Amino acid sequence: MRRLSILLTACLVLGLIGCDKQAEKVSHEYKQAAPSDVDVDAAGSTMWEQLEDDINAANGGAIQLQDAVKTLLATPDQNALLAAQQQWQQTQQSFAKLDYLFSMTQSAQEVLGRIFELKYRLLAYPIQPGYLDSYGEYKYAGLVYDIGTPISRESLRAQQGVSDSEEVVLGLYAIHYMLFGEANSRQASDYAEVDKLSDKDIQNQLKSVAEVPSMRRRLLLQTQLEQLVADTGLLTEFTRRDSEQRVQKVWRGLDASTQWQFARDGFKKCMIQALVDLTALQNQLSGDKAGELPTVSANDNPSLSADLLAVKIDSARAALPYISSAHRDSFQSLLGDTVKLLREVPTAGAEDKKTLLSSGFEKLKALGNL
Repeated sequence: MRRLSILLTACLVLGLIGCDKQAEKVSHEYKQAAPSDVDVDAAGSTMWEQLEDDINAANGGAIQLQDAVKTLLATPDQNALLAAQQQWQQTQQSFAKLDYLFSMTQSAQEVLGRIFELKYRLLAYPIQPGYLDSYGEYKYAGLVYDIGTPISRESLRAQQGVSDSEEVVLGLYAIHYMLFGEANSRQASDYAEVDKLSDKDIQNQLKSVAEVPSMRRRLLLQTQLEQLVADTGLLTEFTRRDSEQRVQKVWRGLDASTQWQFARDGFKKCMIQALVDLTALQNQLSGDKAGELPTVSANDNPSLSADLLAVKIDSARAALPYISSAHRDSFQSLLGDTVKLLREVPTAGAEDKKTLLSSGFEKLKALGNL
């Protein structure tokens, strides 16, 4: 396991070092000049300082979730399950702070693509729950019941998206299903530890306790958390200023117009997705369950909620140093106002929710007119 982990890290590092050689080539592809009043050296330092803080927060959230799951597996009762579910929600908030980073690296894949590749392991969504565990009419589905498939970090990485992008076994949303279950039906007893086969297990031709569903479920969840922490650790290592992986060095090697273009494109992608999510929230308010919005524990789409969207939009503040001083205050004000509106949504009445979402939508659109 350790050897494979080292090989994975080496491959990612080599990819990042190779990016250093591409920086000059990529720079020539962006001809539009950066605003004359933007000091790109200072802007880059300020942006990466915030991104480092956001990445450290995500890494800390992953570690806290792992600790909560360890407690659940040591004492599988409803209180421990509830604590793990609540920690998942807090960790999701910390991961939302990475939204701008991943939006920017999507635009800058030629030089920062290895970071973007980690997003699929960390935040892949949507998922097929039946690929993991019981779902709907498929009561004995997924890895939990497929005793012929080993569960390890290596095997889970190999199975992630093996034939379909929604065949997700790793990351925050796969862990969500393991903790919450279908329609929030997960019970602590699903993670019960057993030391011998029951009569029913023997009738089902199980040969060892390792094949019992609750034991495989325990191993799956434990392994998912190990990989989550390892991946956020990789992300931390790649992007640290003094890291030998040199992401920031590669960035500083780009010319002013290329840095500005990548930062701007990342901001645009972040805001476009925010508009899409805001529209989805508005549509849900007008749907069959008018006046209701999903919470992060809802299984129809745990990646969509007003308070989560507020964090994602706020993450785009990292791009502000690259905005011309003539518009920076307006950008900051519109972002701040939108975030404030969205944070009021969860506790507002049905009609107020509509007003708040509509106002937030208009403020985001106004950013495109600056």
